[in-house]
Amino acid sequence: MLKVGLSSLGILMLVGCASNLTKTPELAVSDRAQTRVDALMMGDYEKAYKFTTPGYRSSFPLNRYKSSYLGASGWTFAKVNNVQCDESVCNVTIDIRYKSAYASGEIASQLTEKWISIDDKWWLYLK
Repeated sequence: MLKVGLSSLGILMLVGCASNLTKTPELAVSDRAQTRVDALMMGDYEKAYKFTTPGYRSSFPLNRYKSSYLGASGWTFAKVNNVQCDESVCNVTIDIRYKSAYASGEIASQLTEKWISIDDKWWLYLK
């Protein structure tokens, strides 16, 4: 009985690994974009910075990236809403909410991003 259970577990693990290899671009980008905005909300700018293209990172230091997203740690909500891909480019829409000292309640907004594929890996493209 134990052999059957372990065999079934092994098969399930293999199926799970195989399904990760066949992620659609939309799902892969959605996962990476959500991980990035989660890091921004936690103030982990170094982790979020690692999702930018290698070219961006070679030209712009972490401090410059961080200065563009300082307000993100004040977001109360951030969720990838939509991902549309066309070959090696994906457009991502992220719904965000934040509190403002000038308005009561939360303010809803959207962030749009472009992600590109380089060597079969998806990166946030920043100019």
